[in-house]
Amino acid sequence: MITAFEKRNASDYTGALGEFESLERQSVHPRDIAPLRLFQTMCLTDLGRIDEAHQKMRLVDEKRLDAVDRVDYESEYARIKRAEGMINEGLERVE
Repeated sequence: MITAFEKRNASDYTGALGEFESLERQSVHPRDIAPLRLFQTMCLTDLGRIDEAHQKMRLVDEKRLDAVDRVDYESEYARIKRAEGMINEGLERVE
């Protein structure tokens, strides 16, 4: 998983997305799958693939996220809404 984060930090969003998708295919525990899907969503947003990011976000079971990842979930949802031109809705999410 370090490789995926290193790629994302290096702005290699396509590479990071592939790594996170591979990790999801290898995982069997729902607690692992939820954050991996969230990280995929972040990469898709970074790539400007907003429709795909929105679809992937719907697959994230936010009840399976820990507190830190729930904050990231809300922040990512706001990024998607902002990218869709729904600035007010995005701002409401981060409040």
